[in-house]
Amino acid sequence: MTACLLPRASVLAAEAPPPEAQSLEHMHHTAWSERDGAPGDALGLAQTPDGSLWIGSSLGLFRFDGVRFELYTAPDTGRPLADEVLRLYVGRSGELWIGLQLGGIYVLREGVLTRYGQKDGLYPSTVTDFAQDLDGNVWASTSSGLYRFDGQRWQLVEEGGLKRNSNVQTVTVDPRGTLWAATSFQIFARPRGAAHFAPVSMPRDAAGGERNLLGGINVCVDGAGEPWFAIPTGGLLPLADRQRWFNGKNFGSASAEMQGVCLFDRQGGVWLALDEGLARLPSASALAGAPGPEPFADVQRTGAAVRLSGSIVNTLFEDREGNVWVLTNAGVDRFRRNKVVPALPEGPQWSNVALAPAADGGLWIGASRHGLFLRDASGQVQGPLDGPARHRPIIVLHRDRAGDLWIGKVGELWRLVGGQPKGRLERIEPPVDISTRGSAVQAIAEDSEGGLWMSFRGLGVHRWKDGQWSAKGGVAELPNDTVVSIEADPSGRVWLGYFDNRLALVEHGRARMLGPSEGLQVGHVAALQPWGERLWVGGNAGVALYAQGRFHSLMPASGPALRGVSGIAQTAEGELWLHGAGGAVRVPREEVEAFARDPEHAVQVERFTADDGLEGSPEPLGPIPTLLLGEDGQLWLPTTTNVFRIDPRRIVRNPLAPSVLIGAVTAAGKVYAASEGLRLSARTTAFEIDYTAFSLSMPERVRFRYQLEGVDEGWQEAGNRRRAFYTNVGPGSYRFSVTAANNDGVWNDTGAVFTFTVQPAFHQTAWFYALCTLAAAALLWGVYQLRLRQVAAQLRARLEARSQERERIARELHDTLLQGTQGLILSIQGLAAELPEANPTRGRIEAVLDRADQVMEEARDRVRDLRAEYIADQDLPRAFVQLGEELARERSTRFGVLVKGTPRDMPDAVRDEAYRIGREALLNAFAHARAQAVEVEFVYETGAFLLRVRDDGSGIAEEVLAQGSRPGHWGLVGMHERAQRLGGKLELWSRAGAGTEVQLRLPAVIAYGAEARRKPWWWRFDRPPPAR
Repeated sequence: MTACLLPRASVLAAEAPPPEAQSLEHMHHTAWSERDGAPGDALGLAQTPDGSLWIGSSLGLFRFDGVRFELYTAPDTGRPLADEVLRLYVGRSGELWIGLQLGGIYVLREGVLTRYGQKDGLYPSTVTDFAQDLDGNVWASTSSGLYRFDGQRWQLVEEGGLKRNSNVQTVTVDPRGTLWAATSFQIFARPRGAAHFAPVSMPRDAAGGERNLLGGINVCVDGAGEPWFAIPTGGLLPLADRQRWFNGKNFGSASAEMQGVCLFDRQGGVWLALDEGLARLPSASALAGAPGPEPFADVQRTGAAVRLSGSIVNTLFEDREGNVWVLTNAGVDRFRRNKVVPALPEGPQWSNVALAPAADGGLWIGASRHGLFLRDASGQVQGPLDGPARHRPIIVLHRDRAGDLWIGKVGELWRLVGGQPKGRLERIEPPVDISTRGSAVQAIAEDSEGGLWMSFRGLGVHRWKDGQWSAKGGVAELPNDTVVSIEADPSGRVWLGYFDNRLALVEHGRARMLGPSEGLQVGHVAALQPWGERLWVGGNAGVALYAQGRFHSLMPASGPALRGVSGIAQTAEGELWLHGAGGAVRVPREEVEAFARDPEHAVQVERFTADDGLEGSPEPLGPIPTLLLGEDGQLWLPTTTNVFRIDPRRIVRNPLAPSVLIGAVTAAGKVYAASEGLRLSARTTAFEIDYTAFSLSMPERVRFRYQLEGVDEGWQEAGNRRRAFYTNVGPGSYRFSVTAANNDGVWNDTGAVFTFTVQPAFHQTAWFYALCTLAAAALLWGVYQLRLRQVAAQLRARLEARSQERERIARELHDTLLQGTQGLILSIQGLAAELPEANPTRGRIEAVLDRADQVMEEARDRVRDLRAEYIADQDLPRAFVQLGEELARERSTRFGVLVKGTPRDMPDAVRDEAYRIGREALLNAFAHARAQAVEVEFVYETGAFLLRVRDDGSGIAEEVLAQGSRPGHWGLVGMHERAQRLGGKLELWSRAGAGTEVQLRLPAVIAYGAEARRKPWWWRFDRPPPAR
């Protein structure tokens, strides 16, 4: 069976009866030897609450998940235990106690391994067993005595005959709290609450003497909580009645002795290790009476059919899922109950038999050339029962409503009247000669009128009614081809299946052919199963449901397609069962109904294969059908090896969700334990994560799903794979989650979680990204600065070109216009001088000459302005000192220059343009302000250059400040335009009677040019703040 994801209610029916007991040979047996990685000659076996199966051997301690034997390594050293492990025991808190062959005890508690030795009170000796009493005390039996653990140290028990160097072979506690211990010569008991151990009287042998316990002793507890001792030299005895002594011969052994190993399983069976292998009683009730000299009648033995991994049984153990484990001298064995069991004893005659239900829950079996058999409800087989008719192979069996059994053979047709083993066997003459043509009866079905429709290979279909045959059942439309399968439904319709997707529906005496045009795609129609007005159809190519005139193919949600189907049955509970080349398939009722509502729905299915006990495969075209639903609700499945039985109401189920463990991480060839907070090295981009689940019944059908948050978008379905692979993973913190479902689809809702970190390389760190950001910012800043220099250079070039052009214009004006005008004035002055002073014309001419002098003066000022808009050197303050002092002498005004900060070189064009702006402001102050004092201030700051011109004159009218200039005057406008072209800002403060201040502010990158860019970033912090 392949596990599927079914609703838990459909998998584990709460009202289902318990699974029936199975014999040893019907159980699924698996053996692991040293070739499979199993430790040889193992002795210790235990299971911790997480489901881990621990095995102790001479090679150390192993953990088994059903797939891999993993040698346990100590977490502190990373190395395997170097000691020979003899005994294992799990305490009630889940800790694992480990007893060593050469002395000493380990305890593994929550991943921490602690060792106890001589310094902790243990004498160096072999540890043989452990027990924990109802008060929580842990006891250890050793070859040097019995010890009790007080939580810190081991205390030697010396009481009631137990003393140092007593070879205590076993210690156990029963459900009542009584503590039992045994040496080679004596059994001791200490009831709960008692202060001391006391010796127990020994059983007597036939001569009346006390039996000895030499050879070792083991204790097993039965279902009622009673302890039993298994003694190699004697046998099995209950401590409650020590005179009932069962020896090896009672269990089918040739020798009275046994190996001293026993187990009472949860199904009530008893397992014992004998000299010749393993014996099992299906019920411990057989031990209730006094032992006799003969073997038990129902004892089961290993042997040719069931071969253990070794000849000597060391340990028997039942895990939490009900599997029985056997440690031998050469390996490990597991027995688990199968979901499907054989119905007949082994034999070659049971290959591909024909089946029909018998009365009282029995089964008719047509065993091909071996004859007719009857299996009664108890499982007993009678036959062959067909006497002289058995020489021809049986192809089909059919039991009609009257109870008669019809037997279709190659060339013959028989009827067993009454359907009883001693009933009359009649030969029925077929409607056509099938004996000489090598034909045979292929299929039989009974319609609602009691007529039997029979198909003859190569000769079409005929109907038998009241001793008469009618060809094609009286329906002329039917073809003459071989009918592969026939079925009649309760409404009176008859269905006939043919080869190559053809199906005939006979209703009211008329036939209608159905096929691919109606959606039929199952291939050869080998199986038919009515479902009300609908019909299930199976064939070599699939399964379909016929409903409302169309066929709808049934598709599974996972696993292979449903092919080679030759048997279909639907139970009273609504489950759909199929049998074909891939084994048996169960479709739950909920899935059947969902498919009926929505034919596109892919159904969840449960598969049964050889791993579930269903061995062999059915013959697709005969005998058919290959699936029979009995009157008692059981399913019968014939295959090439046997007839198998499934009781859908009592299927063995595994209700335990598997525990999940994340084991290791492999990266760059190194294996790391999956410890929380693991840090993988830088440049790790690919790694593998190992995980497992502890579901030991069918580990090959455990399903996993996992997710790595930050990488996987959702849960990844891994199937049975126990390793996750990742590539191209970047640095960061990750959270890996994994969960699993057992063989019956029961999921672990919690799973396991593991967080780890992939460390970044330097180029993957935040520092690197920050440096890259800074580098990019620096690059952008450099590009900006380069562009700024280009713009500044272009500006300087334009300013210099303009300065040169103004100088040329000034020179031209001076050399031509001014000189020529001056000559004209002088000539007119000469002419005026010749006129008498009283002449009115002379007065008018002199007035004109005065006006001409004013115009000349203004012209010379303008030419001087053109020539004075640049300075010859770098010292801007000195240039203003020269200009201011010259203007001050002409007007008797105080003048001063103030410099703050360290003067710095400025680009020529910027310096000249600043000079022109300041000169204009200075000229205005001297010419129009009527000031007593004028001052020029230079401020050299780190981030800017400031030029201020202030006076204490009459100020500027508010309307002029609002308009930005006087009507007809453009000085202020020109100053603002120059400042904007420089990339600076011109600000003006003034108040009537309080003077005026003009400030030019230039950013440092413009004012200082390349010199500003050469200053380090910390330069600004080394400069004192500018004074104001």
